[in-house]
Amino acid sequence: PPLDRETESRVRSARQRAEQQGTTLEAVLAASGVEELQFRSDARAHALRAIRADLALEAVARAEGLQVTEQDLDNVVQALAKEMGANVKEIRRHLESSGQINSLAGDIIRDKALDLVVQHAEVVGEGGKDSEATEGKA
Repeated sequence: PPLDRETESRVRSARQRAEQQGTTLEAVLAASGVEELQFRSDARAHALRAIRADLALEAVARAEGLQVTEQDLDNVVQALAKEMGANVKEIRRHLESSGQINSLAGDIIRDKALDLVVQHAEVVGEGGKDSEATEGKA
């Protein structure tokens, strides 16, 4: 299930971060006074929130008819290639052959939906202030 995969991904990431710092996840948890069961429970809760947020953004994208263009993909692939010091065509080929291009497109569409939500939230916030000011004058 997606929730289990996302939870395990978060635990793996924490383990890798600890190892990069020359320690273990267990040692980090012990030093923090956090039991592994509590850590996994927290990771699961964070994973659930992330999945819900992704689903909400995907619903916004569908409702608004947002699309990922080839230019959107090219921009992200170029940025990845620059960051990794690799050839753009090589990065694109790898993403396509590994199936990660679909994941990348999903990230782009969720980013577009998030941008739209943020823009809308700002407009609503400003409109609310204007409405209150107008009501106060009446």
